[in-house]
Amino acid sequence: MARQRKSSGGGGGGQAWLNTYADMVTLLLCFFVLMISMSVIDQEKFNAFLESFQNIDKEVLEEIIQGSAVGGGEGSGNSQDMTEAAMDTLFEKLEEYVEENNMQSSVSIAKIEDVIYVRFDSAIFFKPNEYTLRDDAYDVLNFIGDGLKEYEKEIKLINICGHTAKPAVEQDPERTWRLAGERAAVVANYFELNKKIDNMKITVLGYGDNFPVASNDTEEGMRKNRRVELVIIGKNSNVNTNIYDALEELYNSDEYPKEGDVNDVLLPQLSGKDTKK
Repeated sequence: MARQRKSSGGGGGGQAWLNTYADMVTLLLCFFVLMISMSVIDQEKFNAFLESFQNIDKEVLEEIIQGSAVGGGEGSGNSQDMTEAAMDTLFEKLEEYVEENNMQSSVSIAKIEDVIYVRFDSAIFFKPNEYTLRDDAYDVLNFIGDGLKEYEKEIKLINICGHTAKPAVEQDPERTWRLAGERAAVVANYFELNKKIDNMKITVLGYGDNFPVASNDTEEGMRKNRRVELVIIGKNSNVNTNIYDALEELYNSDEYPKEGDVNDVLLPQLSGKDTKK
């Protein structure tokens, strides 16, 4: 009888040990699932990892796999959500700054999806027919530059566009192009040198007097046409106005092409081919 009691007690102890072991394995599995779900992973490898725990009930295993697939979808959307949130916040800060400083008559701001558009009358930054910054321009540029730097990781491109009225300088009409480009370049230089924004995210465009937004027949119209525009494009936006994309196969940072002609720039897809035939 004593041996029977000992055998019965041993069987009960063995069953309790297996239950404890199973609980430990389950906890370890949950821990690893949590750790892996926090990173971007290969779904097939993840499933294989889960299936290596052969003693887990199949229904439980399928539920974990399906849950991880849903979680992966949410994780992949986090980047887009972060960009949208960053662009929304940046837009709200710029809009609030314009309103607090009563600049509505000289600054226009709009947002479409992940693109922020800001138009400044050039008088905010420059004196007439000049490209040297006014003393009171720095406060505006500092605020904008700080905002761009704060959300730089979520920004794909910052287009800085300079425009002039017609004529920009009556005594020197040929300066129209230079003045438009110089003004845009001054703003770009400030962002790069003072705010340390990546210069590969900045493009400078001088449009001269080719795109007026008002009549050049009046002083008020010419004032509106003398302007600087910022087009801030979020990194997940489908909008692509990056000139680097068109030239990336032609130029690189290490070596410039040793031969070629204008067709290589205008038609980079034909680079390396004989376009004169």
